[in-house]
Amino acid sequence: MTLEVDAARLANPATYADPDGLNEIFTQLRSSGKIVRAEPEGMRSFWAVTKAADIRFVETNSDKFIAEPWPAMLMADQERKNVELFGSVAGPTTTLVSMDGKTHHKHRLIAQEWFMPHNVRKLIPEVDAIARTYIEKMAAMDGECDFAKDVAFWYPLRVVNSILGLPESVDAEFLRLTQLSFGAADPNVEASIKDRLERFAQSHIGFTRIFQPIIEDRRANPTDDLASAYANATIDGEPLGEAETLGLFLITATAGHDTTSATTAGGLKALIEHPEQFRKLREDMDLLPNAIEEFLRWVAPVKHFARTATEDVQIANQTVRKGEKVVVFFASACRDEEIFDDPFEFRIDREPNKHLAFGTGPHLCLGMHLARLEMRCFFEQLLPRLKRVELAGDATYLQANLVSGLTSLPVKYSFHAD
Repeated sequence: MTLEVDAARLANPATYADPDGLNEIFTQLRSSGKIVRAEPEGMRSFWAVTKAADIRFVETNSDKFIAEPWPAMLMADQERKNVELFGSVAGPTTTLVSMDGKTHHKHRLIAQEWFMPHNVRKLIPEVDAIARTYIEKMAAMDGECDFAKDVAFWYPLRVVNSILGLPESVDAEFLRLTQLSFGAADPNVEASIKDRLERFAQSHIGFTRIFQPIIEDRRANPTDDLASAYANATIDGEPLGEAETLGLFLITATAGHDTTSATTAGGLKALIEHPEQFRKLREDMDLLPNAIEEFLRWVAPVKHFARTATEDVQIANQTVRKGEKVVVFFASACRDEEIFDDPFEFRIDREPNKHLAFGTGPHLCLGMHLARLEMRCFFEQLLPRLKRVELAGDATYLQANLVSGLTSLPVKYSFHAD
């Protein structure tokens, strides 16, 4: 079978600003029945893994496919810049997503208990209150807003920052830095900083400036919160290094809000564009947990992870040589025809829904229970209050190949009278 699509397009951040075009690429690659070699300009070559079964194989064989030195597609000039400035391809921090084996397991244990379902449920009153705050802000906007920019960006950010002990006064700067980090290649993000590498570097400098005071405070005045657990964490009796401590804060805060923001905005857009599904949900709110799983499948905010083979391995009858890169595309797995009936239909009652939006294997998303809770608290309050809602302009998407979602979602709406 001759492919009509170049897998190297998956490295281009601009590809992700067109979800329909992206899904066409994934569909063609999946239909080949194999993994496909990509040779992007200015980046290391890699094998594109697009079928769910192959992605599960890679992610659950973490001894054969490792995250180090960095678990994402990275331009060669960015690799060189990171090594030059920080002595590592991974840059200035060491995070869970770039760790492997026992090191990963020991670091994950520091945070894991905090994000177990029984502890996440304790956050319901606080998350409910934050959700209510942003729904009230939406109600005060005279029936028209940019749901992505005005609501979805902020609500999950406030939830995560409150858990980490950060005041609301840092939220605006934090959002700017997150967008600089994940959207470094998007010319529409922080246009005043023209250089992509400079955007990425500035984001890390800014995050350090925000987190360092809370780390120092919790070391001097420890409490029973997550920030104290991170700031005072030890492994095998030894305190974490500064890069590792900062990395715990960074991965929790950035990945913990940006992905949920993308799914919240994308979920509302999907409901608006599928009015029969919207009506079904409003008539039976018991379907909300199923609907949230479909939001996750439909949006799939984490588009990929990259791995490095530690030995020669066969994937779909193709030999991947030791040292070669493979890139697993979770967004493609979420549309895999071998897993889902009618994968291009949005169905809030889809069951089973074995999506890979949270990944799988040792790197299964640590915050998945919190993400589900945030969306449940938000939509179970918003939907009964909405009298009507419709799109009020063109939606736009971030040009980013790692984590990507809506950058703008103009809507018109009205609420039921109290």
